[in-house]
Amino acid sequence: MAEPPPQWRVRLVTAGEAGGWLSERGRAHVLRVLERLGVRVEEHAEVTAVDADGLHTSRGPVGADVVVWAASLEPHPLAAEAGLEVAPDGRAVVDGHLRSVSHPGVYVVGDAAAVTVPGVGRLRAGCATAQPMGVHVGNVLGGRAAGPFRFRYVLQCLSLGRRDGLVQTVRADDSMRPAVLTGAPARWVKAAIVNGVLLNLR
Repeated sequence: MAEPPPQWRVRLVTAGEAGGWLSERGRAHVLRVLERLGVRVEEHAEVTAVDADGLHTSRGPVGADVVVWAASLEPHPLAAEAGLEVAPDGRAVVDGHLRSVSHPGVYVVGDAAAVTVPGVGRLRAGCATAQPMGVHVGNVLGGRAAGPFRFRYVLQCLSLGRRDGLVQTVRADDSMRPAVLTGAPARWVKAAIVNGVLLNLR
């Protein structure tokens, strides 16, 4: 589904705004590309139900032959079931060294960890945060690191079809900066990041 075939009619239905978290320039680029790809965007339409005919939303029904539901991540209940202290969202609460605050002998990383970094805040789930956590704990267990986990955000990137993309620069706390990179160069940056993650997993 990188780019829909011409005979497809694609709608993007969202309870908020498409790319609403991005900078003004970033969101504008996303909307331009979606329009070029023929994607009809329906914003502020909360989905209340899905059935064989499509979607039911706060703005009325949306007929569909196929529904692809893009939802946020939800942590596995293992941490809570194991007796670790968890945050309201179910992620294990850890200290500055990524150790469980209730069981200091247990390290928790990735989407399962509720990590708060001074000056940055609570880290969002994703490979951009999970991979550095894994590296840090590996260094600690290997005797190569003793200090607290450090992290800062640099950018967010999106693939927008096969020929376009967006690299959104951000501050250390993940808030948006005005500067963006778009088009093929942004797609190359996104591809390089994905390939880098895959290489590091080997």
